[in-house]
Amino acid sequence: MSVPPPSPKGTAAPRRPGWLLWFVGAALGVPRDAAAAPPTVSVTVQAQPRFDAVTSRSLAPSVSELRAKLVDDTGSPMDGRTVTARTERGASEPSLEPCGAEQGQRNAQRLELETGAGGDVCVRVNGAAPFATIELAFGGDGLHLPVAARAPLESAAPPSRLAFDAPSIELDLDQGEQHLRLHASGLAESRTEPRIQLSLHEGDRERRVKAERSLRQADGFSVTVRSDQLGPPGPARLVATLGSGAGSTLLRAESVALKITTVQLRAEVTAHEGERAVLQIEAAASGGPPTSGWVEAWLDGEVVASTPLSRGHASLELSALPLGAAHVSLRYRPEEPWWLPGEAFELVLERAIPRTPGRWPWLVLIAPIAWVCSRALQRPAPRDAAKRPRRRPPPSARSHPAAAATPPGWTGQIVDAHDGAPISRAIVQISLPSLLVRDAGATTHSDEEGYFALPALSGPLPEGARMRVSARLHTEVERPLPPEGRVDIAMISRRRLLLRRLVRWARAMGTPWHRSGEPTPREIVNVALRRGEPQTARWAEAVESAAFGSIDVDMGLEASLRGQEPAWTQAARARDDDLED
Repeated sequence: MSVPPPSPKGTAAPRRPGWLLWFVGAALGVPRDAAAAPPTVSVTVQAQPRFDAVTSRSLAPSVSELRAKLVDDTGSPMDGRTVTARTERGASEPSLEPCGAEQGQRNAQRLELETGAGGDVCVRVNGAAPFATIELAFGGDGLHLPVAARAPLESAAPPSRLAFDAPSIELDLDQGEQHLRLHASGLAESRTEPRIQLSLHEGDRERRVKAERSLRQADGFSVTVRSDQLGPPGPARLVATLGSGAGSTLLRAESVALKITTVQLRAEVTAHEGERAVLQIEAAASGGPPTSGWVEAWLDGEVVASTPLSRGHASLELSALPLGAAHVSLRYRPEEPWWLPGEAFELVLERAIPRTPGRWPWLVLIAPIAWVCSRALQRPAPRDAAKRPRRRPPPSARSHPAAAATPPGWTGQIVDAHDGAPISRAIVQISLPSLLVRDAGATTHSDEEGYFALPALSGPLPEGARMRVSARLHTEVERPLPPEGRVDIAMISRRRLLLRRLVRWARAMGTPWHRSGEPTPREIVNVALRRGEPQTARWAEAVESAAFGSIDVDMGLEASLRGQEPAWTQAARARDDDLED
């Protein structure tokens, strides 16, 4: 055993543990050099993996699929690793299962599965709530640290939908066919072609409508029906159902439909004595005679008489007719928006000018005697002077007033249907059923007094030509193109049409919306608030503001208010018909 050298004088030698280590090593049989060496430390470096390309997609309502890849820190895929998938706990308990041929342990909210050859992980989730979250976890191994990732599921696919072009549709019964447009979305592929079925609901009555043609398009369906299947004019609820080949109903669409038609008048003079005349008037339309409205008789630009229609007939008496020819114009004035006024019916009433006999009987007796006396007092004229006949001027030299030539084409005036005020800047258009651009017809505008003029069109007019009149604050008027000549058009203001639609709705709904008299928008608001229907109250307030306010009711505002109109689901048409009678 070695002894440490002595310390310098005056200092204490430090203690050294060498002898103790040697003693322990000798006791354990360890060489002295090995017992003095420091211990060896082993260090292992682990990589940090991650879940990459995490995506989810919706396969069906409440069914989603989640895919991801497990890669290491260098981006290399980690195959054959065990990954655990967990779902959140909540009101619903979805089930997890591996996609495709992958096998794993299935549990309600926990699933263990192995990654594929490319580190792929695929989990199918059944019954998950919208926007649920799935947790993917890898527990780690000798070379990789644990890792976890949370991935939200894609929200469920939007539900299938079927809807008409607009919440309110006008069906012109004067046209032979109606072309309806339906938008469809979210339809699943099917081996059988879906079928569209249409029906009209008028109060508690249902009218089946057969589709003549149904064409499937990229974003919906185009359906054509005959107008003679739609019944009489008036409001209705148009329902379209999309069914499968097996007869089951898949989707349903509803829209408020207004069946409109043009009323034409005919009249016959049954009595004409002096300044008094009695006319029998008959009104006809495509869907049957009008059940409301009245007839006005115009003479020299003024209304001289009017009478209401009863089941399409009326008797009108005219008095104080002027002497000579009286040109009377009969015009239909609707009370409901689905009866449109047609062209005025013109007739001429002749009143003979009476001649006072005076003293002509005495003149007849005295005339021969006066002639004999005058001849006796005359001196005979010489017979050699023969009279020469006076030459008449040629026809070209005769003076006569030139008749005003009627210009070819269509001329007339556009006025308001209620106050007769002229409508300026109205667009008058003639449309021709042709695919050629050069056969587009003709278009003009009315002047400040409501007058317009359209030139004659070259060549024969094809069948189906129509005249369309539109104005900013009035509803559109469309009718078959009349013969060339004078055409006067009366248009209903959009303001008055909205108010009439509200009155019609209240009458069709019955009590408590309509009790007696004509309901006002304020009464509809009060009833809606008492019944707890704020949407109906807001609609009635908006109609009141549009009908009696200072704002202009144009096409956009009218469409907005008609879209807010409540559905005619509980309309009592039978009661309404009794009130009209």
